Amino acid sequence: MNSTDLDLALTSYRRLVDEELRVILDQPGQLYDWMRYHLGWQDQSGRKVELSPGKQIRSCALFTAAKSIGMDDASLARCAPAAAAIELIHNFSLLHDDVEDKSANRRGRPTLWTFAGEAQAINTGDGMFSIARLSQHRLSEVGFSADLVLAVIRELDLTCLRLVEGQQLDIAFEDRGDVTQDEYIRMAEGKTAAMFSAPFAIGAMLGGASDKDIKILNLFGKSLGLAFQMIDDVLGIWGNTDLTGKPVGDDLWTLKMTFPVIYARDHESPAGREFRAAYKKLPKTKGDVAHLTELLTATGAKEETEREARRQIDIGNQLLASLSFRPSPESYIEEFSSLLIGRAV
Repeated sequence: MNSTDLDLALTSYRRLVDEELRVILDQPGQLYDWMRYHLGWQDQSGRKVELSPGKQIRSCALFTAAKSIGMDDASLARCAPAAAAIELIHNFSLLHDDVEDKSANRRGRPTLWTFAGEAQAINTGDGMFSIARLSQHRLSEVGFSADLVLAVIRELDLTCLRLVEGQQLDIAFEDRGDVTQDEYIRMAEGKTAAMFSAPFAIGAMLGGASDKDIKILNLFGKSLGLAFQMIDDVLGIWGNTDLTGKPVGDDLWTLKMTFPVIYARDHESPAGREFRAAYKKLPKTKGDVAHLTELLTATGAKEETEREARRQIDIGNQLLASLSFRPSPESYIEEFSSLLIGRAV
């Protein structure tokens, strides 16, 4: 397998998701214009554009899981409503996150709340949440049983609950300087990993996997999700805005308790002690943020976070060995993690 094979598979999955989303969101009204803006299909004036909707990694994970069970391409296309629901839930959470974090940019352009207002951005996210639930009912129209559709809906509902529980912890941690690594993991399991566990589990469900294998793929997604969050933490401090589309340093401006921050705070070194003392009051200038970044770098926080992310990837790949079947080589499920680690390179 080479990266081109994986890229081709992901491109086909993204096309299925995009086609389904465009059908679902083909409705008139400002609410849907704002949804289409957030997804990169329109500009602020409502004119059509074709900008990046993001990497759609979570919805691709659903297809990857179904393909690993042995689903053929025709059957795989029937999973599109569930994959679209995953993508809508993810974007509902991003719309709310942008308001909660006061993020001014995403994917290289202004976030919705900066020009539509916080209330309308929240409402747009709520609309995406509702449409995501309705999207799953389309599974019945393409031949999946009512019992299976109900099980899929329940899985995503539980995931949404885990997601907002994790977000509540993440926000609460901003007022604490004593967050432990265990608490961080519990937060990340909800805020981020749940939205990786769900698509792998749902893809396995739609593919007809056993309960045991569904659970294994759920745990596989959890490990990948934890790795994803850790790499996101790295990019939030040391990333390239031109590549990520997000301002670097946002987490430090708000004293967010990320994995590298917790590691550096607890690091017994001159840089660690200085960072621990400095990370108690909000930075006032870009120079303050740059100094915090220098201290983090000096403690080795970046390398340690990347090591832990790779360890989580290894845990996930080891789980695949306990499946009752050998994943289809064409699913590239073992290589899927390269999408996550590759983001930090």
